[in-house]
Amino acid sequence: MDLVVLLNIKIDEGKKLLTDIDTMREVPSIAMNVVSYNRNDVEKQRTKITKWQNTTIDIIISGFGDNHRYFENFKNTITNKNSGFNYKREFKHEVCTGLAVLEGVVESTELGLENIVKKRPAGANMAPMVFVSHS
Repeated sequence: MDLVVLLNIKIDEGKKLLTDIDTMREVPSIAMNVVSYNRNDVEKQRTKITKWQNTTIDIIISGFGDNHRYFENFKNTITNKNSGFNYKREFKHEVCTGLAVLEGVVESTELGLENIVKKRPAGANMAPMVFVSHS
């Protein structure tokens, strides 16, 4: 399957995740300024987000390698650390940030930017020459 098609599938999955995150149920909290959510909803959403992130990373690595900036950019959107002050907001931020990276990857790929090779000056790949005098 084409890489762009796979990435677009992951983008659609990410958008569905955002909708699913909105369905998380709030529970009463005694702490001020803290929004609490049903523990099962939180765990379910974290599992879905982690699965989406891991499979997306697999697609990016298979298409570009694990040394490519696309891999690093997407990997840097993954926090898996939540303060607990507002899981819904934190989950949405994590997914939205990942989606922004994926949409950028798709756009760059569709424009063919991956196929443009920067020209280096002649001799740029040669080792530097050193003159050693024994006098």
